[in-house]
Amino acid sequence: MAVIEISDLCYSYPGSKVKILDGLALDVGKGEIVAVIGKSGCGKSTLLLTLNRLIPTSLGGKLTGSIRINGKAIHGRSTAELGREVQIMFQNPESQFFSFNVRDEIAFGLENMNLSPDEAERRADEVLSQFKISHLENRSVEELSSGEKQLVILASLMAMRPDVLVLDEPTANLDPVQTRRLMKLLKEINRMYGMTILFSEHSLDFIEVADRVLVLENGRLNEYGGDGCGDVCLSSGRQVLKKSKGGRKKTVLEVEKLHCSYDLRPVLKGIDFELERGDFAGLVGFNGCGKSTLALNIMRLLKPDAGKILFDGQDVTKEKTCEIAKSIGYVFQNPDYALFENRVRDEVRFGAKNCGIENGKLNSNVRQIALALGIAHLLDRDPSNLSVGEKRRVNIASVLAMDPKIIILDEPDTGLDRLTSLKLMSYLAKLNKESGTTVLIISHNLELVDGFCNKKIFIENGKVSGIADYYARIAEASR
Repeated sequence: MAVIEISDLCYSYPGSKVKILDGLALDVGKGEIVAVIGKSGCGKSTLLLTLNRLIPTSLGGKLTGSIRINGKAIHGRSTAELGREVQIMFQNPESQFFSFNVRDEIAFGLENMNLSPDEAERRADEVLSQFKISHLENRSVEELSSGEKQLVILASLMAMRPDVLVLDEPTANLDPVQTRRLMKLLKEINRMYGMTILFSEHSLDFIEVADRVLVLENGRLNEYGGDGCGDVCLSSGRQVLKKSKGGRKKTVLEVEKLHCSYDLRPVLKGIDFELERGDFAGLVGFNGCGKSTLALNIMRLLKPDAGKILFDGQDVTKEKTCEIAKSIGYVFQNPDYALFENRVRDEVRFGAKNCGIENGKLNSNVRQIALALGIAHLLDRDPSNLSVGEKRRVNIASVLAMDPKIIILDEPDTGLDRLTSLKLMSYLAKLNKESGTTVLIISHNLELVDGFCNKKIFIENGKVSGIADYYARIAEASR
């Protein structure tokens, strides 16, 4: 029996005549796990949001065709009513929080199901244990890393045991160990409760959990043919980043004994590392270890408890963020954090204009960068209406337009398909080689880290640790 039945589904966003879904059809059987993959901006998130009527009821646009859940048409039903059958994890987990505390967040949906207090508490305990996040239950959701937030949302949805669980890029913020755990957990939940699972994903490793893999292209779904794409691109990246045989290069960024806490809870406990001019470095570590916290300290968006941050030998620990940003570009983990304008063109110009780059040079730079990142066709679009992957490239373009000496990218491949992420990294590698731009990526994507980085920094327990330990832990989790 098909739990999800979709036929002739067409959808256009408000103000657009382009059908991002165009005659799409899909049947998903009870207890089936189905993955949907496709290029950034192809409509994966759009498709998933139609399943609980957030499209078109909340986002507008023109939707035609038929969707049936458990044999019943969803047209005319409210999102709240559908919530008993379908639960969706959004691509951005922050947009789904209703409570301030982790345990309260997990309990929120259960309380709305009118479960008895004992049953709600039992289910909350169960998912906290299953996701290995019991240590987070009394923490504020605002203090969590993006990966931890994603795990909390996943736990809260699974606790409700819907007939259909829909996940939009469930591994986007997860480290390799948590990704492996999630694969095992989805199979376990699927087996225990017969839960139907539909998810979108860019990780070709994670789709191994699926019974079927479909590709969304030109508004329709087709069977996946197994083409991973992008191997040539990755190979060229490795060639770009051959280490120089010259002597020691100039140190451009130095972090000394850096400490930082959240509400007296230590996160960074004496971080020491340095970057030389022309380094292409990868900062890695497990969810919640403090990678983003370190980047925010470098940019002075967080204030360290102790320690120094030196740029070109000068202590910038007390400098204003606006001054640091002229030399060190920072791409936030959440693309929405750095969108200010109503047109992509103006967004890309925003930072550079505020840094005093003159118009003629800026206009030329914007065109060149937009072409290189594949967003030239988006320059007159509203950034808020773009897909997450498109927003990510706009973020990166706006930072590159400022011509920084160092660029720090927190999860650069957020929302990007594999081929697009490899093209992006190859472009950064080209800048690194030709202009000497120092690049620091914060990433869980080992294909990018191993393929492009000539230096790797592993944070564990608030300090820099040996990189071999990181790979050993991942290998252990994969067994």
